[in-house]
Parts: sequence; structure tokens; C-alpha cells
Amino acid sequence: VPVQTDALMTAVAAPKSARAFTQTNVLVAGVDEIDHVRYDGELMYIANQDRIQIVRPDAAGSVPVSTLRVPGNDFSWSEGLYLYQSGAASLLANVRSNAGTYWYANWFAPWSWSGKTRIDIVNTDTAATPRLSSQLVIDGNYVNSRRVGKTLYLVTRFTPVVKDLIANPNTAADRDANRTRIARIAIRDVLPRLTFADGTSRPLVTTAECFVPNRKSGDTIRYPTITTDTAIDLTAPSNFASLCMPEGVYRMHVSRNAIYLAAYQSAA
Repeated sequence: VPVQTDALMTAVAAPKSARAFTQTNVLVAGVDEIDHVRYDGELMYIANQDRIQIVRPDAAGSVPVSTLRVPGNDFSWSEGLYLYQSGAASLLANVRSNAGTYWYANWFAPWSWSGKTRIDIVNTDTAATPRLSSQLVIDGNYVNSRRVGKTLYLVTRFTPVVKDLIANPNTAADRDANRTRIARIAIRDVLPRLTFADGTSRPLVTTAECFVPNRKSGDTIRYPTITTDTAIDLTAPSNFASLCMPEGVYRMHVSRNAIYLAAYQSAA
């Protein structure tokens, strides 16, 4: 975000290509990280609740350029923005979720983790008239993300809800009933999906795209959670690819050619 200094006042009057400006700090050069404010040397793009605001910094203040209201009040938690520009093309990826925080009492209840993550792709070629070009909704809570070139990498955590499953089985009969329900599940019914703005959806992953952790005999997977890593082409959002594994993750690191996921585990 630009700082109001004498150097900036001079830069505001300079041609866009010649302006010096700060961008979002990143850990790895060339791997963009999410931010609520983006700047391209001329305009600032701001994620503000259900709106995206575009303003032009000026020596006397900021001049409003346009405001785009993004539909979908159920996605009230703003994760931030990515800005992709190539030639005359300018796209914003606005990431929002409907499960940004949890009450502590519900943290250890996997069935409370069944949120969704939405990506609004906004065309800002003409800053005065931005338009929503695509919307995608992913089954699963937002964990983290990065952008490399035109590809958005999004890590989400999905916990399926099994109909009629007894949440806290206290008797042998309850446990047997749960085993019967689980045995009847079709795999396709407990895998996450990606839904487009027109209501059509596709499986986010198939079983062929899921890795199973290499565990020792007797080890168990503690939570019924599926982590997905999805790559979305911002210029052609229907072109996406995902991988998954049946474990939860909480941190990520991304280089130019690899994604590293991390989770903590109790010593008990």
C-alpha cells in the first residue's frame, strides 16, 4: 500500500510505467500472497465486506473510481484479493468464505467445519466499470492460498456430513448403527464439489486424485477431514485441477514449483 510521502506525491504525477510503488510483502519472489488492498501503480483495489472499491490515490487524498457490489450475503468473511494483470487484461480474484472463525467449543466438532469458499473473478480492464465475470464455490473451509502467474492455488478443508450419523455414539448399538451407515456411503457423496454461478457443479476431486497417508499399523486418522489443493486458471476458471488427502492441514508454504502443507499432531 503506498505511503503518503513526498516521493509518492511526485510518483502520482508520473506515467504509470515509471512509478515506484510498494506491493504486498511476499515470502517467495514471484509467489503472490493474498491481501485486502492491492495497488498497481495507478489504482488501489480494496476488499470491503460485500464490495470491491477502486480508488485513485492523489496528492490531496483518494479519488473514488468505482464500486462493485458482489452478491452472496452468506459469504460474509473476506479473505482478501489477488490482482492479475497481463498487458491490457486486469483481473481481481476476491476470496470469501462463510466460516472464517469458530467458537472454541465447536473447534473439536468436525461437523462444524462444513463451510464453503467462494472466488469472485472480477474483470477490471475498465476501472470505471468493473464487472463480475465468474463465480466459483468450493465445498470446504478456506485454509490459505497463493498466486503464481495466472494460476490461483487454493487450499481448503472439507468435512462431509453423513445423514443420520450419530454424532456421539455411547453404546455398542449406536456404534454398530454408525458402521452400517458408513458402509452404505458412496464415495462420490462424501467428496467436495465445485459449483459455478449458473448452479452447475463438478466433483472437485475423484478418488484417483486423492493421496492416502502412509501410516503404520494401528494408526488412525483422527478427523474425518479432506484437504484439497486446487489450481484455478483465472483467465479460464472452468479449467481447474485438484488433489486431495484425508487429513487436515493448517499451514502452507509455496515455492515456484512446489506446495508444502503442514499440520500439528498431539504427542498423546
